[in-house]
Amino acid sequence: MRCNLLWLCLLVAPCLATGQSCTAYAVIDVFDSKSHMGIDGLEANDFEVKMGGSSLPIVSMSQSFNNRVLVMVQGAGSLKGPLPAEITRGIAGFVRLAPAGRPVAFAAFANRTAFTKGFSANVQERSAWIDDVIAQLNSIGNDPAVFDALHEGIAFFGPDQPGDTIILISTGHDVSSKRNEMDLEKEFTQHHTRLLLTAMTTGVIEGFNANHQNKYEEVHALHRLASSTGGSYTRLVSPNFMDFAWAGYLVGVGLPPTLDKARDWKLQLRGAAAKAHKDALIYQPYSVAPCSRPIAETK
Repeated sequence: MRCNLLWLCLLVAPCLATGQSCTAYAVIDVFDSKSHMGIDGLEANDFEVKMGGSSLPIVSMSQSFNNRVLVMVQGAGSLKGPLPAEITRGIAGFVRLAPAGRPVAFAAFANRTAFTKGFSANVQERSAWIDDVIAQLNSIGNDPAVFDALHEGIAFFGPDQPGDTIILISTGHDVSSKRNEMDLEKEFTQHHTRLLLTAMTTGVIEGFNANHQNKYEEVHALHRLASSTGGSYTRLVSPNFMDFAWAGYLVGVGLPPTLDKARDWKLQLRGAAAKAHKDALIYQPYSVAPCSRPIAETK
């Protein structure tokens, strides 16, 4: 029984013991800024982690991990060209093809958000649940509430697990949310969740254009939000768009027991790795929250 409890603590991150340090988990990705290629084969001792003037220990590090991924697609809005429902169905088709064994969920949103029944690593079950979401596309409304949908998405995960990731595919145009970028940055930080953003335009998913009526401010807000979580921003959707959710390194960092609020931290290469990869660019969360924190509520 004691072994089972220990495994549960390791699985649900972080696990806090009173008066003791705990482990916070984050997915980081390391690229060469010139070649734009990922840097593989790094180890824990190739990094140093600092918070203020103090060094933090890297407790664990793995390039092979199996985190939960929630794909959220804007199912309505002011798109021209093919119907938003057609775009949503196309992206849902990509999600159906996610590898077996990967815990994946899917959601479509506008005024309200329709979710699958949960995360499924079974391809057949996942596909059936996606069918249920697609069947609701005509009832989710037409006015996108991007930030409110992300709030619900964080709550959908329930208790946090290492590497929890949301992939958002949206125009970035928000017309009905009660929440804003700052609200969501706090929630993503509190729950150690990562946001990967893909901008959606007309028909073919490509670059921004006049059809968005220059709604750059909302797009920039989502770009900043994704960056703050250690996530990426892209303007392209391809059949393998989900691969980045499982790329990089899942890092466990020991936090001091005195940490009582989110603090900025910095991960960087050191030693021989720093010399070998002078142009390395590290995608990492801007800050880390204490181990004990509230679970987001859906309201």
